[in-house]
Amino acid sequence: MRVRQSTSGWLGVLLLCLSVLLLVNTVPAWAQSTNTGTVVGTVAAARAAPDGYTLLLHNLAISANATLYKDLPFDTEKELTPVIFINRNPLVLAGRKTLEPNTLAELVAWMKTHRAKAAIAGYGTTGHLATALFVQEAKLAVDLIPYRGGAPVMSDILGGHVDLFFGTPQQLMPQVVAGKLKAYGVSSKEKSSQLAAIDSFVTMFGPKFEIQYWQALFAPAGTPDAVIAQLNAAVQEAVSDPVILKAWEAEGVSAFPRDERSAAAGRNIFKSEIVRWGQVIRDNDIHASQ
Repeated sequence: MRVRQSTSGWLGVLLLCLSVLLLVNTVPAWAQSTNTGTVVGTVAAARAAPDGYTLLLHNLAISANATLYKDLPFDTEKELTPVIFINRNPLVLAGRKTLEPNTLAELVAWMKTHRAKAAIAGYGTTGHLATALFVQEAKLAVDLIPYRGGAPVMSDILGGHVDLFFGTPQQLMPQVVAGKLKAYGVSSKEKSSQLAAIDSFVTMFGPKFEIQYWQALFAPAGTPDAVIAQLNAAVQEAVSDPVILKAWEAEGVSAFPRDERSAAAGRNIFKSEIVRWGQVIRDNDIHASQ
């Protein structure tokens, strides 16, 4: 995102751009086919002048990419700095409607004696990482079925050709409500009304399974603190817009709490996410191309 001066001021332009981007919630986790394209954009942002005019709107994948790609031409944590963590939503594990289990506990028990076909929208995607963590924590074995993006996954799971898929509420819940898929678990302890009836992975596996697919705004490292503060304040205004919050709520998305929306809090969250997903990737020997 390149923000240029205008008669209304560059912060006004930023606020307008962000309002549009945040209202449509950019690209959901299930739609990520690979992380390659996001790496290209991240390189451009990391190499840009630290003047506050070049910004990067990214998601959980940027923290995983730091470990997933062995030859990144930049240091993710050192060359980018969070301006603000904006919004988040949990992931949902859905299954084909003809699967015998109806609850998360029943699913885990079933998977102890059946080798499920777990779809992923690409190697190293958020859904792949969540699937790997689930298998690891529940001590299960699955057959991973990779696809090029979320659309073919949805086609095959609705058709009963694969058993399970981790995706976002935005993609999966309409199909669950319509009776076309079963929802087995949600990756958060606190659940919105849309997800209230679904079992929590956190209840079964503990806080390690609190997974939030997030979006955050980044600037090149070295951007002056005063500029970061101005940018943060502009986004704070955008994410307080009732129209945006209402649109997010309908999609199962929520703003980060105010005490987690400072630049300092963002740096702490970013660091912990890099460590967390790096460990999952190493523990499960995940590669961008397998």
